[in-house]
Order: sequence, then C-alpha cells, then structure tokens
Amino acid sequence: MLTLIKLGLAIGMVLGLAWVAQRFGAKIAGLLAGYPLGTAISLYFIGHEISPEFAAASALYTQAGFSCALALVSAHAGAIYFCRCRGYSGLQEVALAVLAGLSAYALTAWILQFLPPVLWATTGISLLCIGVCHYLMRTWPEAMAVGGRTTWVVIVLRGLAAAAMIIAITAAAHWLPASLAGLLAAFPVTLYPLLLIIHMSYGGAQTLTLIKHYPSGLGALLIYTLSLTYTYPHWGLVWGTFAGFVLATCYLWGWHRWRYQA
Repeated sequence: MLTLIKLGLAIGMVLGLAWVAQRFGAKIAGLLAGYPLGTAISLYFIGHEISPEFAAASALYTQAGFSCALALVSAHAGAIYFCRCRGYSGLQEVALAVLAGLSAYALTAWILQFLPPVLWATTGISLLCIGVCHYLMRTWPEAMAVGGRTTWVVIVLRGLAAAAMIIAITAAAHWLPASLAGLLAAFPVTLYPLLLIIHMSYGGAQTLTLIKHYPSGLGALLIYTLSLTYTYPHWGLVWGTFAGFVLATCYLWGWHRWRYQA
C-alpha cells in the first residue's frame, strides 16, 4: 500500500511540474522545482517506516545534500556547453550531461557525508553553493517558452522513474546511517525527470533556463528541512510536514513577489 501511495504522489508531482513548464515556461518550473516535493515524500516515509527522530537526523544532512543537487545540475549545464563547443547534439548531448550530472552528485555526496552533524556546517555549505550558483548563472540567457512537443506518455514514464527513485531512497534508508540517508533524500527526484523531459524534447536552451532558476527555489527546501529537524521529533510527522510546507510556501511566495514583480 505504501508503495502505491509513493507511486501516485511521485507521478502526480512530475505531471504537475511538466504542466507548469508547458503552461508558464521553464523559468517558473525551475523555481517550483525547489519546492519540497520529492524530498518531502522521502523524508516523510523515512520517518514513517523508521522513526521521526531518524528522519530529523537525516534532514540535517539533506540540507547539505542540496549542494549535491546543485553539483548535479551545474555539471549537467557544463556538459551542455561542452557539447556545444564540440558540435555534439541530440542523444549524445543528453547522455554526456546525464553522466556528468550523476557523477558530480555521487562525488559530492561522498565528500559531504563526513561533515559534522551541526546546523552551521550542513546549512552553511548549501547556502554558499546556492549563492555561488545564483551569481554565476545570473547572466545566462532566457529561452522563450515553447509547448506541445512532449507526450503525456513520456511524462508518465518520467513520473514512474521518480517514484522508483523515491522507493529506492526510502528502502535504502533502512540500511544506511542517517547522514547518507539524508544525502540521498536530497536527490532531485521530481526535478531530474523534468530536466530530462525538457532536454530531450526542447533542447539545451530550455534546459539551461530551468537550471538557472533552480537555485532560487532551493531556499524553500532549506527552510523546509531545517524546520523538520525540530518539528518531526516534537510535533510528529503530520504536523511537522504541514509546518514545513507552510514555511516553504511563504518563502517561494515572497521570493517570487520580490524577484519578479518588484
């Protein structure tokens, strides 16, 4: 039953983000990709299947794990620029970008597992990475929104992939220490399938637009996981999750209002 719930939630999130990308463009989709969707599901079920205290300890390292997610998308973007210089395109470009991104995530996660379990370290490293990525990506050109080229069959398949990743993460948490479980929970299970959908359907320009706005949305994930380190042990899973979503929503609303409507 839990597997079916994870499956349905993951597919629903990927479908929703894909619809946003087609309806409003990669800019807004990139911002919303930082909303605590896949991470929230992973940490909730880790808490449900193991304990709220273990999930709270994992959430501490999930904050550091967002640096891994930034390493993934940055390496993906770097591979796109590399392929442009070398004249690669199509599946060659996608394959190289996937290889570069996943390798960057794995390497960064291996390094960050040795961080001390304190907030200033786990939160600080991600805040630094968010700031650096936001600064370096600020001048990237914006691709115009395009629509109508991705079939819903493909999107559902990507949703199944996201569900498989969530199931794998929550299963692995039973055998891993809280540090590695938390770093795995930071994997962008909803963003990554969407990233591949856009890359294969629309090309590198739209993909880079999505990546450009991803660091801005990560603030919501940091706030969400930071709140869980306190609320899960004291308030329980349901109210802790609810409080985290309220705080994350307030952040995204405030950021969007300040950044795009100022």
